[in-house]
Amino acid sequence: MTPAPARSTRHRRHILLFDLDAVLLTSEGYYESLRRAVSLIGEGLGFGAVRLTQQEIEVFESLDITAEWDSSAICAALMLARAWEFDPRLRLPEQPPILSTPPHGLPPPDFSGFARSLTDGDGRVDRPVERALERLLSLRSDLSSVQLDYLEGLLRRARDPERSLTFHLIQEFNLGSELFREVYRRPGGLNTPGMLATQDRPTLPTEVVRRLDTWRRGADRHVAVITNRPSRSQGTMFNTPEAEIGVRVAGVEGWPFVASGALGWFAERHGLPPQAYLKPSPVHVLAGMRLAVDGDVESALATAHDLVTDRAAVVLWNDLEGARVGVFEDAAKGMRGARAARDVLASAGVPIELELYGIARSPEKSRALEAVGARVFDSIRPALREALTDDL
Repeated sequence: MTPAPARSTRHRRHILLFDLDAVLLTSEGYYESLRRAVSLIGEGLGFGAVRLTQQEIEVFESLDITAEWDSSAICAALMLARAWEFDPRLRLPEQPPILSTPPHGLPPPDFSGFARSLTDGDGRVDRPVERALERLLSLRSDLSSVQLDYLEGLLRRARDPERSLTFHLIQEFNLGSELFREVYRRPGGLNTPGMLATQDRPTLPTEVVRRLDTWRRGADRHVAVITNRPSRSQGTMFNTPEAEIGVRVAGVEGWPFVASGALGWFAERHGLPPQAYLKPSPVHVLAGMRLAVDGDVESALATAHDLVTDRAAVVLWNDLEGARVGVFEDAAKGMRGARAARDVLASAGVPIELELYGIARSPEKSRALEAVGARVFDSIRPALREALTDDL
């Protein structure tokens, strides 16, 4: 009688993928940069020191407007359009300093209400600066062609390091004036420490990180960070060490990470816009899975790209069949990227078990996460306990 083939003794892989901001970090650094940038612009336009509330920031994020480059430009455009009711000649400089304008008594715009008006029907906003421009054009038929052209430039240049005031403010506050000068090779104008290095705090105690390090050294156990933060790279965009600062502050410097610097560089190599492979693209999450297992960023990106674009090199993914993959995110776009990655693998004949752990405290962000199938926790620690009930 022919003996039955021996069953593999290899356990299925268990992979944990973590976002940085509001998951492994408090994210206060980016929030404070946004608040300070909006406050300076408010003073320059006669509103006084406008202070964005945490609730207003979370409304933007719940709608997938998660890049402060975009949200700061939208806030600036709204304030400028309203300030023109007082003085149609008001303008903003392309870089600091911003001279204060005497108070005119007009209230600041309703930032949250405007952001909500940009949704495309499914509770999120694609192309936020373009949608903001379209919305402003529809609301303010009284603006002159010169004013409309100025608003269009302010919004469309939101990510232009050379010509965008809001980009300059956000990045100088993020990095601090000294590192800003080093990275961008241009003078700063704020004389500020970096908010990312001084305001963010880790969400996991050192002892928990040590236990996770022990866990990930076990057989078929893997960890990686997947973040849309910029990172050092060979590319022309997103090439600032914000992810590096983040993993250091979070206490997880030894963990592999794939961030927008590498993703932007890889996309540019393939003739695509630098943001093409950032979450919610499945390439970002697939690259995170491959990086967690294999440890090489460039190889992970190439393998993920090949699988998504033409289902090439499927054999390189067979070791993930049946893998348990836990994704810890605070934004719905990250969860959509994870679901898309699962679907790509399934269509290639490599099913995985996907677990979505949403981290949020605000009702709006919680609802957005629940809408994409995530279980929502108010912090990372209870989510981690749930994910590792049997292992940690």
